[in-house]
Amino acid sequence: MFDTIFGTDPEVFVIDENRNCIPPAALKEDFGMEFVGEKIIIDGGDWTIIEDGAATEINLAPSNESAVITDRINRALEELKTVMKKKFDLDIVVYPTVKFDIKKYWESRGEEFRDCVRFGCDPDLDIYSGQYSTEISADNIPERFGGGHIHMQAPEDNLGLFDETYYHTTLLMDLIVGNSAVAFKRPDTAWVTAEKSRLKYYGKPGKIRLQEYPDGTKGIEYRTPSNFWITNPAFTEGLLTLMNVVFNLSKNPTDASSVLEVSYLSHAPKNIAKFQTKQAFETMTSVMDILGSMRYLSYDKIGQLLSMCA
Repeated sequence: MFDTIFGTDPEVFVIDENRNCIPPAALKEDFGMEFVGEKIIIDGGDWTIIEDGAATEINLAPSNESAVITDRINRALEELKTVMKKKFDLDIVVYPTVKFDIKKYWESRGEEFRDCVRFGCDPDLDIYSGQYSTEISADNIPERFGGGHIHMQAPEDNLGLFDETYYHTTLLMDLIVGNSAVAFKRPDTAWVTAEKSRLKYYGKPGKIRLQEYPDGTKGIEYRTPSNFWITNPAFTEGLLTLMNVVFNLSKNPTDASSVLEVSYLSHAPKNIAKFQTKQAFETMTSVMDILGSMRYLSYDKIGQLLSMCA
């Protein structure tokens, strides 16, 4: 059980037999699918699948347990897969980059397809530049990209924690979570290539959104990781365990400073930005030694995490 509540809204894709992305707007217009709400494609109670431009996005009810989060992700994926196969003979894929047919899904189409051809409708904050991202026209980009964003709730007794510490919290997320996400082993070289393609537009280090949720709680959303970590329960538990470490360090600024002040830790943003798996593993190993010595992670857990790397 984690020390705070985590959520995620990973993006997955409905695809045709050629692995081309089929946007939700086309499911309505071309396949006659009826949504259960304006943007809600399927409602599973503790999860929903919604329209998000060219992607289908899974929204989970948050939890402080890895097994619960994994179960909700798996049930959402299985239901989406079942519905698409039975009703329309279509498949789904969880992948960082998919092909997108601009001619088919934008030219001569209506406004309901507009979100399929623009990136960054809601801006991200880049803590390194201090700037918010701007909307990008994607009507000449033949790919779409899947994120695996992680939401971390602030403690109930200090809802403004991340409003005050977001800069150093994001440094910690890059160092501990984003760098490790690069080091975790992908299924094959094609997956690595897809990750690098995504980095042209998404997945860069230091990308966050400060959030205030409907129930009045607050949190921080880490926007850097792709959707890869929802494909494997070990990856899910691993990344959320590391986010939990960041949560606890954020509450202890002295320890956070001790972790961040070591000069070689500055390699993490470059490892993320260039998807340098070998260098990311080297940085991760050094970081794990520090976290173990400070008792933020057990050495058994560190061994499990390092065993998942390339």
